Amino acid sequence: MERSLIRNWHNMNGRCLKAALLRRLGRDNRSLLAESIAIDPLAMGCLYEQALHENALDGWRTTMRGEAHNYLELALTYSKAGLLDDALRILQACPEQTPMPFYYQGYLHHLAGDNEAARACCLQAEQAADTRCFPNRVEEIAVLENAIHLLDKAPKAHAYLGCLLYDKKQYKAAVSHWEISAQQDPNQAMVHRNLAIAYYNKRSDAQAAMEQMELARALDPTYPRLLLEYDQLAARMGQSNARRLQRLEDSLPVVQQRDDLFLRYITLLNCARRYQEAFQAIMSRKFHPWEGGEGKVSAQYRYALIHLAQAALERGDYDQAVDLLEQSKVYPQNLGEGKLPNVPDNEADYWLGVTLRRMGREEESRAALERAAAGPQEPGSVLYYNDQPSDFIFYQGLAARALGREAAAVKAFHKLTAYGEKHLFDTVGYDFFAVSLPEIEVFADDIALRNRQYCNYLRALGCLGLEQTEKANRLFDEILTVQPDYQGALQHQNQK
Repeated sequence: MERSLIRNWHNMNGRCLKAALLRRLGRDNRSLLAESIAIDPLAMGCLYEQALHENALDGWRTTMRGEAHNYLELALTYSKAGLLDDALRILQACPEQTPMPFYYQGYLHHLAGDNEAARACCLQAEQAADTRCFPNRVEEIAVLENAIHLLDKAPKAHAYLGCLLYDKKQYKAAVSHWEISAQQDPNQAMVHRNLAIAYYNKRSDAQAAMEQMELARALDPTYPRLLLEYDQLAARMGQSNARRLQRLEDSLPVVQQRDDLFLRYITLLNCARRYQEAFQAIMSRKFHPWEGGEGKVSAQYRYALIHLAQAALERGDYDQAVDLLEQSKVYPQNLGEGKLPNVPDNEADYWLGVTLRRMGREEESRAALERAAAGPQEPGSVLYYNDQPSDFIFYQGLAARALGREAAAVKAFHKLTAYGEKHLFDTVGYDFFAVSLPEIEVFADDIALRNRQYCNYLRALGCLGLEQTEKANRLFDEILTVQPDYQGALQHQNQK
């Protein structure tokens, strides 16, 4: 099927070019056009030839629609055949005033030997709005290089060419073009943002990356994607939770424009132990699912409610604690996702058992603790969104201890430490077909570090359960030194 489609596409290109040559030779091409259009009513080249023959380009433009891509594709077909006048006519008919049609015209004028017209077109391209300019064809490398050659300054052409080369894995050349673009016009937020990504991912220069992100943010402080990526980089560099939270609070109207950015704000509220504010923020918004965000909103929902329940328990408000813990098990519609079957409630059930015991409701307490002690007994890795962290085994152990089953409790804690120590230095990698990774970020994730952090976290929980408190806190401190927003470590640090 694919081969026949490609063959048909080439056949139609050949037919339109044959019709064009017949037209140039002054020979009748009507029968060829009629046959071609009968085969494919949307064969743009053949429709163009028919429109020229009938002097009715308006109908052809309607069929072409407004997108520049259609005109660029057809113009390339004609230019490769040496039909530069037709290629120029096609491009000049494009209604979308984006840069690439102008760059193309500049390139074609240059090929035709008219450098004055070529420079004029390239200047138009430099001045055109860049909101819908995404060069992606290999042929466009020469088109953009031509503009750079013709103009004294071409910051936009350098910027676009950098994007195109980066996509083609020509990272060094891409960075060079972005740096020249930034020198020629330092007021391009996206160029600084692109340099930040390249410096971090390809040069491992986090400080230079941060400097570029700061420039980007200063130039366009109201663009939420830049703030999102700024915070992602800040987290990668281990900036304090307080500093990151203050930055987001200072730009709250911008933060509220994106679900993923707003969730980072909620997460930092939870990290700052401002659980009521985090819960209220969650309930104030209707979230929508996004790739890489599966389970994240509900995780913060549970985190806030369980900690609010613990606070209620400490002040003796047992009824409220029970209500909050039960609420943490049920996801309201505004979270934008249902509860996955493998999401454990061991933590909530453990604290429910503790609370009910303090209320003197021993039978209900034992039932809750039995639920908390149940479930899978073997720790596992966490690479994808539906991989549940094995910290629920810690609460299995605590529940077993509360039920008087010390041997089962010790076994659970030892399993955590054993898994962490065994897999601490594993060579890990994502599967070729991996989808829904734990993070979707432009700054490269260190998967080996992610694995070490997770293994040390399980080791710390095991040590905490085995009452090796000093060792547990040392491990928690190591985790938080690298990653201050690691919530599991924050939650259990200094716990007795």
